[in-house]
Formats: sequence, C-alpha cells, structure tokens
Amino acid sequence: MKILSGGPELLDRIAPLWEELNKYHMEKSIYFSEDIKLRQFETRKNAIVSKAIHLRADIVMDLKEKRDIGYCVSTINDSNMGEIDSIFIREQYRRNGIGRKLIETALAWLDDHGVVGKLLSVGSGNDEVINFYKIFGFYPAAVYLVQKC
Repeated sequence: MKILSGGPELLDRIAPLWEELNKYHMEKSIYFSEDIKLRQFETRKNAIVSKAIHLRADIVMDLKEKRDIGYCVSTINDSNMGEIDSIFIREQYRRNGIGRKLIETALAWLDDHGVVGKLLSVGSGNDEVINFYKIFGFYPAAVYLVQKC
C-alpha cells in the first residue's frame, strides 16, 4: 500500500471511488436513496473546492493490484474550521487499518493548520461507522432533518 497526498489536483482521480461511496449511501439510506442516486461527482467536487481555503486529498493505492482502493478529503474553511469531507475504503480492504491511517493523517494535517474545531458528517442509515469515529473523539452533536419533497 502507498498513500499519495496532494491538493485539488487529485480530486478527479477519486471520482470512481466516490461513485462507489455514493452507491453505498444509496443502499444505506432509508429515505433519500433516489436523491443520492442523482448526485454527481462534479457537483460534489465543486462544492468542496469552493468552500475550502485549504484542501488535502489522500489516495491509498494497492501497489500489487495497481489500483486505488481508498481516499480521504479534508478541508479548512474561511472560519478556520476543519472538516473530513469524504472518506471511503473499498469493502475488501476494510478492517485493515487503512481508514484509521487516513483519519490520523487528516487530523494531523488539520492540527498542523491550527483549526479551531473539527467535524465530519455521517449519512443517515450509516450508523455503524459512528463507533469508528468515536475512537478519534467525534461524537454526535446534532441530528438535522430534511423535508422529503
């Protein structure tokens, strides 16, 4: 395994992995599968780039298989708030410490930039990941509801 780190120039490379994450969220979502299905990578990428004063992208590569297997995108906004915006590991590579390494790397980068706080969001229906994030000191602070149209 190897981690490639950089900025916005790496975002297009994560598109196939983001599509897998989007499918995962479609399967997990109780109320919004159809809305998630309509999401486009380009729209998500532009939203992340437009809010970020600083952006870090980490891509995990399986050198033996010669393919990308995971990523993490973190940003810092103009209020100096840090966010882990998106993280994904292909299913067959989970539970091998890759997600932990990506989160630790992202948190260290945010700390190096002196952020005033850190946050991440978890999609509804993906509750099993909350215990993973608790390891790093992230806890549910609020639940926001969206009216289904």
